[in-house]
Amino acid sequence: MNAFCETTLLRQLVMLARKTVQIIKVNIVMSLLLNIVTVVLAAAGFMGPVSGASAHNGGALLIVLNSARLLNLRYTP
Repeated sequence: MNAFCETTLLRQLVMLARKTVQIIKVNIVMSLLLNIVTVVLAAAGFMGPVSGASAHNGGALLIVLNSARLLNLRYTP
């Protein structure tokens, strides 16, 4: 492997790492907001246990789908 390939690979890895950290931060904010909203709704009596569990599982599904965006990531120099 020549130096150009190694440099390109390193750039790709740095770009992937930065995008991964960005998506992790978005996922944390999304999950916290969803949990806060569902706890408030449940405390106010607007949400029962089944709908709360459904909201939790739906939020987990959204976070997994958001993370799956990394699978389609392409390097553009």
